[in-house]
Parts: sequence; C-alpha cells; structure tokens
Amino acid sequence: MDLVSYWVVGFSGSRHLKQPESVGALIRDALLDLEKLADGQLVAVSSAAIGADLLFVEEADRRQIPWIAVLPFPEDYFFNEKDFPDEGERESARQRLTTAADCEIIRVPRDAEQAADSTWRRTAFAEGGFRCVDQCDVFIAVFHKTSEPAKRGGTGDVVAYAQASQRPLLIIDPETLEVTRDNWPIRLDDPLTDELKLLGNAPVDARAQAGLSTAGAVTLAGWRNAFARAARKHLPGIRWGNTAVVILHALATIITAMVFLIMLPIHRVGEGPPHMVITALEKLAFLFVVMGFGFLIWVVWKRPQVRAANYRFAAEIGRSVLAVWSLPGAALRILRSPPENFTHFVRSLVLHHRLDPGRPREASDENLSEQDIQELAGTYVRNRIEPQIKYYFGKHLKSHRAAVALEIASILFSAIAVISAGFLVYRGPSGWWGFAKLAAATLAPVALSMLVIHEVKRREARYREMHHMLKKYAQRIQLARSLSTLQDLVVDLEHLFVSETYEWWILAKENVAA
Repeated sequence: MDLVSYWVVGFSGSRHLKQPESVGALIRDALLDLEKLADGQLVAVSSAAIGADLLFVEEADRRQIPWIAVLPFPEDYFFNEKDFPDEGERESARQRLTTAADCEIIRVPRDAEQAADSTWRRTAFAEGGFRCVDQCDVFIAVFHKTSEPAKRGGTGDVVAYAQASQRPLLIIDPETLEVTRDNWPIRLDDPLTDELKLLGNAPVDARAQAGLSTAGAVTLAGWRNAFARAARKHLPGIRWGNTAVVILHALATIITAMVFLIMLPIHRVGEGPPHMVITALEKLAFLFVVMGFGFLIWVVWKRPQVRAANYRFAAEIGRSVLAVWSLPGAALRILRSPPENFTHFVRSLVLHHRLDPGRPREASDENLSEQDIQELAGTYVRNRIEPQIKYYFGKHLKSHRAAVALEIASILFSAIAVISAGFLVYRGPSGWWGFAKLAAATLAPVALSMLVIHEVKRREARYREMHHMLKKYAQRIQLARSLSTLQDLVVDLEHLFVSETYEWWILAKENVAA
C-alpha cells in the first residue's frame, strides 16, 4: 500500500440546538464536499459533548470517517450530570466514545473539587478546542455570533483561534442555518506527500518485521524504507558529483601543465612527442573542464540536494514514529512542530500510528507491571538504540580514517610543492620541477576540498558525540522503573534524533555539497 494522505476535519459546536436535524444535514453536506476536495482519507477530530459535537461524530461515522476524540478531561469527569443531565444521553455519549479510533485527554484534575471548578473547566475546554484546531487541516464550527462577549472556552473562542491560525473555516449558524466559508480550499493536496507517495512501498525483511508489533507498523516500515532508498540513491551522487567537479578541474590543470612540459623539447631542439599525443592530451583536458562545468551547472540549476534532503528527513521521521509505536502519545510529543512543508506529511504518519487498531492505547503505571516496563525498555534499546550505536561507531571510524588520510595527503602535496618551488628558485629552471610544483599545489587544495565537501571533520565529531550520548541513554532507559520515566527518556532521545536530522536537513537543502 502506498503512503496514505490523511486530511483532518476539526470541529466545535454549540451544545443546545433548536434545529438539530437541519444542522446535521449541513454538517453532512460539508463532509461530502470535503471528501470530493481531499486527495486522501478524511479523519474527524472533536470533543464528545452533547449537541453539535455528537451530531458531527454521527455524520462522520455515517461516512465511515475515523474519529479521534479530544476530551478536556478524563471521561469519568467529562460525562457528569451537569453537562449531561439526561441519563440516556449521557450513556449514549459514553457509548459513542468507545467507537473513537483514539482519544486524547487534555488535562487531568488533582481531584473532584478541581474538576468542578469553573475556571479550571473553562480553561480545559478552551485547550481542547484549540487542540482540535492545531491538529486539523480544515475546521467546521456550529456557531451563532452575537453581540455579547464570547463565553470563555466556548466555540466562539475556538473559532477566533482557528481564524488567527488561518485554518480554512466553515461556520454553520444554528439559528439561521446560514453557511459561511473563510479561506476554504479549492482542493486538499500536499506536494511533498504526493512526491513521497510516488516512491511506493519498499519490502521489509523478516528480521525487521519480527521487531514490529502490528500490521500498521509493518506498512509504515515499508514507506520508510522507500524514502530511505530514494535518499541513498540521491545523496552519494550529489557529494561525489561535487567531488568530481573539483577533481576534473584539477586533472585538466595537471594535463595542461603536462602538455606545456612535453612541448618544451619541441621549442628547444625541434624534437618531441608526436603532435597527435599532444592534441589528444589537450582534448582530454578540455573534456574534463566541460564535464566539470556541465555537472556544476546542473547541480546549481536543478538543486537535486533538496529532493534528497527531503527524502532522508522523511525517512528519519518515519523511523522515530516506528520507534515509539508501542508507547501511547509519544509520537505526538516528538513531532509537535515540524517544518512548514512537512506539516501534512508528519500529521499523516502520526495519524497512521494513532488509527492503527493493533497498537496499545491505554497504558499507565497502574496497569503495567515493572516487568512490563522493563520489557518495553529492553525492546526499545535493542531495536532502536543498539543499531544506532553500531551505526554511529562505524561512521565515526570511517570519518576519522578519511580525515587522517585527507589531512596527510594535503600536507604531503603541500610539502612537494614547497620542495619543487625551492629547486626552481635555487637550481634554475626545470620543466619537471615546474610540473611537480603545479601538480602538487593543485592537489593539496583538492584534498582540503574533499574535507569540506564531505564535511569529514564535522561528521567525525558529530558521530563520536552521538555514539557516547546513545550509550548513556541506553543505560538510563534500561534503569527506568515507571512508564512516565520511560516515555520521557524515549521522547528526549527521539527529539535528539529528529533535531539532529532537522539541522542537517536545513543545511543540506541549501547546500549543493550536502
């Protein structure tokens, strides 16, 4: 299955409706309209209050649109007699919550007294509405605007937040049944997601599948492998292409110097190599210059490093989501603020994770034993940290060797250039010493250019630091004895992985030497 593009419809609405059937029909029409506009699958996000919220959930269910519930506080406090005075409605709403694909709790009160405090409740309701806006691509509200100040934490506050966030907004007036649209899209599509979708789904080997807990995780692993495969295809070509530009120009310079050297006997005594040899060398030097110039123009004009950087960053994001597949809520915490052009893609991956029916949804220190937590920690260390420790250790050794070799080569060629220049100064003109000076003086900066283009020294330091840090995290995670501690450590580490890749992505997409 190719990458799925999820489009989130957020919702907020009034509790008390005079014309619920008519409002429900307008919500239905809005969802039908969005299904036509969306290139992908719709997902509904809302609370589960009586009135408009439950109408929205019913219409989403009728359209077989997955629903993610956002409750301001836990359901034992949410389904109370004050907000749900009718016992039948209260039980019906509670039953409806069981159909949610996922449920997010905004605030947990200290006790029943805090849960009943009006200020605390209004703040929780406001944050819940804002969360629906933050998670959505388009927003629907059932709201009647009046001259009176908006009720704090109510739909009016949420609508104002959606407008400030520049979300596409559809407002249904429950009194007049008037529908207004603000910033409504002509089509819902995302260029980056569409591009990544074309990469398909790469196979996941049996060993990797054994470490994945659900079919949804295996599917995501296939997408991630496709992103990684595309990144590997592009990145080496870019680096070595820039290397080729430098080397080709250096070779052209050296061959040109050789032509002048072998032509000296002709000018002095009229004898020397055949003219055809000199012509061939000159043509070869010209060919090298043209090849180097052509590739440089192509890299600067086409900027293939942008696509390669996007593929690699997408692969790393997918790896982080897979790493926290069995830890509820962790993916949301890790990927709160992605780059703007990655927002939809990240949201789609997180939704794929949240909508997976096989992943754990309810976990806490109360329903998990210490042995369960140690097993989760051990699995994470084995599947995520240990391969990365091995990866960074190998990369550090490779970068260290490359740095030493290039530095020695630069010093050696510089020394040859100095010695050759000395012979030219103190022993008189000599063609071969002049050629040695020019060749060595050309190759010395070439070696330094390789250090810069491949960022060898920076990579060496980065790989070394990541290797040491991962070993420390592995020790700390294995000592975790509570789920909250484990989640915090895992989220911190995944933040480190994502941030490290994000910094590279920022540089790589603007740097042809990435």
